[in-house]
Amino acid sequence: MTELHRRGLLALGLAGGAAASGVSAASEGGAQTKAAPKLTPAVTEGPYYLAGAPERADIREGLPGVAVELRFHVFDETGAPLPSARVDVWHCNAEGLYSGFSDAPGREPPAALKAARFLRGVQTADARGVARFKTVYPGWYEGRTTHIHYKVWLGDRAVLTSQVFLPDALNEFLYLHAADYKRDRLRQTLNSNDGIAQQGGEATFAAVAEGLDRFRVDFDVVVDRAAKPRAMGGPPGGPGGRGGPPPGFPPDGLPPGFPGEGPGPGGPPPGGQGPGAQGPGGQGPGGQGRRQALTGEARIAALLPKASP
Repeated sequence: MTELHRRGLLALGLAGGAAASGVSAASEGGAQTKAAPKLTPAVTEGPYYLAGAPERADIREGLPGVAVELRFHVFDETGAPLPSARVDVWHCNAEGLYSGFSDAPGREPPAALKAARFLRGVQTADARGVARFKTVYPGWYEGRTTHIHYKVWLGDRAVLTSQVFLPDALNEFLYLHAADYKRDRLRQTLNSNDGIAQQGGEATFAAVAEGLDRFRVDFDVVVDRAAKPRAMGGPPGGPGGRGGPPPGFPPDGLPPGFPGEGPGPGGPPPGGQGPGAQGPGGQGPGGQGRRQALTGEARIAALLPKASP
């Protein structure tokens, strides 16, 4: 149980004993109250958001892939659970494709893919602040590490737009050995060299546990109830269309120098590709200037957590 999970139970009166006082430590001079939790960092929305995602827990639509139970534990700035919050989720499929979009920037998607809404959904958090989704493990595409996008809504306000990142050793194992994820080339972009993952930091990485028939991904989200971000599209069930970037980001949605998610200044590295695109040998137009995939011991070192100094 994480500290935030425990605090959520305390707020609901579900934890007993001395801990129920909500006091972190006691001394002869009196009690010391808990510090407020840190807010979850916002990162770029990216170009693949679509407003009006369906209200549903199962977003798989029969797609192949490793089963995942995705659970967002939503808390406010005091550490209390937020049962009124709605979580809006979207991510790519095992092949690295997003519903509603083509397999390369600037290319018109096939009609079926343009109309599709797989791996998109909205859920309202329960009394403990938990929003649950049934999904599949996301795949990967050029220029980005493995990730899941989400927004947290309070009423008609998106109070947080961010991304969830997963353990890279697990990503690597699945992409090399699970049939639905196998490619003819290695990923170039890992957690350790994805600028967006590095910007978000440790607070944007989820906890993953293995079950008999799925992986369980748990993620703590701490939002500020008073947050007033710039407009980022309509609320769930509202009018369609893309939203804009979170506060502090330029109109293309990415800070200068960050690896991108689509066309424009923040797009894939030169010669790179959008989600799912596969040219000869994995090369994009021109085939020049792409980050080289690490191999051997250098790749293993990049995949594993770094020891603290």
